[in-house]
Amino acid sequence: MFWNGLNFRLLWLVIVFSILSCNSREPQANPETPEGTITWSGSFIQDDYTLSITLSFNGSESEGYVQMYAAGAQIQNDPLSQIERRDSSLSFYIPAKETSFSGTRRAFDNILSGSFKFPDGTEHSFTGRKAASAESPSANPVQSALLLSTADIEKDLSFLDQSLRSLHPALFQYQSENEYEKALNNLKSKAGPTLELMEYYRLLLPILANIGCTHTVLFPPEQLMVELNENGVIPGTYYIEEGGLSFRLESTPQIAESAEGKVVSINGNPVDNIIQSLMGAIPSDGLNVYYKRWFGSQNFALLYCSLFGSDSSYAIEFSNPSNDPHDGSSQITQLNVPAKELPKPALEEPSYKFSLDKDQKIANLTISAFLAVDFETYLRDLESYFTSMGHEQIRGLLLDLRDNSGGHPFLSVELLKYFIPDSFRYLQSGGENPELAELYKTQYSQPKTFGGAVVVVTNSGISSTAGHFLSVLKANRKITIVGEPSGSGYSC
Repeated sequence: MFWNGLNFRLLWLVIVFSILSCNSREPQANPETPEGTITWSGSFIQDDYTLSITLSFNGSESEGYVQMYAAGAQIQNDPLSQIERRDSSLSFYIPAKETSFSGTRRAFDNILSGSFKFPDGTEHSFTGRKAASAESPSANPVQSALLLSTADIEKDLSFLDQSLRSLHPALFQYQSENEYEKALNNLKSKAGPTLELMEYYRLLLPILANIGCTHTVLFPPEQLMVELNENGVIPGTYYIEEGGLSFRLESTPQIAESAEGKVVSINGNPVDNIIQSLMGAIPSDGLNVYYKRWFGSQNFALLYCSLFGSDSSYAIEFSNPSNDPHDGSSQITQLNVPAKELPKPALEEPSYKFSLDKDQKIANLTISAFLAVDFETYLRDLESYFTSMGHEQIRGLLLDLRDNSGGHPFLSVELLKYFIPDSFRYLQSGGENPELAELYKTQYSQPKTFGGAVVVVTNSGISSTAGHFLSVLKANRKITIVGEPSGSGYSC
């Protein structure tokens, strides 16, 4: 977050790893391309063409060629010159086309991305994936799985382990060091000579989840997002419940009728296995099961396809009650439905909004995230809200924190100052982060705090700073909490 030009880095709270493709690691994760031949293939210019780049290295000598295909026929096969590789970068020139290329090798040379600059000055981006062998690709090369060697995995796990031990403040709060090390060793034993990148990602997820911290997450590999953009994801809305997995499918031009019920299986995979895999892969504060269900329901399509792969269609077997009210049985139905397009990120809405009912003397304040475009504006808005509540003699406030996944603690503290009549502490001493030094000091309330009744609406989507806020508020004044259990508390 950036406020007034200041960058607040919450290193003590946020430990995020991006598997193998993290930009900050690329120079370390991409040693010089090994001797031999390597080919990258991918679509080019609005998917109209398939492009393959083949390079051969022998000591200081290098050579290569670029091939292009259209509708199954080869239309280009040109040699390369001026081939240069340095750290993770790669560049070359195509004399026959007077075209240059500059790009970056990532994920242990499994991905090459960059752009071609044509003679007319236009630039065209390209992302290619390493072919399974050094042989020349066929007229329609298929994107192959990205394979990691034992050395790749050893190096990456070593980096992960060192980072967790040096950065995480409570790595062994919810699991023993022995359990953690055993999980890492079990992953190594499953690797064999090579391991597909996606399988490596899936094996890592529960290791990170067992730490019990929503701030320790693993971003999906680029390969997965490319696959989901091409294939789509499973359609429907899903709810992970204590008793299983419910779903609802709306009718679309591709789906004749709407449907709903309890999922029995998806593509033959029993629902118990699906839920167990999802719950084991989702990180939550203190292994909070309510947050895991909420997060899994909110992100079911992406999580399911991350763990079990994406398909062009899905066979959903489900049960629904009999239409006969006197018949307590359920009938099993199977639907074969096409994949839907990967949803685009939703437009951000204001993170807080306020209203009041002058007649009923009740105010409503919704905080969907402790985020603000401008800190000073946020402070002025809070002052305006609580001043108007005093003028209108508001007797009760409904504070809605549902789905608040956190944000910056400075915003949380400023809101608490309007509720807690006495001084309070937001962060306990010990392990202070200098960038949050003010939050370890005694906090003093606003001159006029709200003394009316406060009802806080919660659900299991509350986490991080929102969990801190709720905990401090509850510890320092009388409030009424209604709704689902919170997804986190004070400690994470």
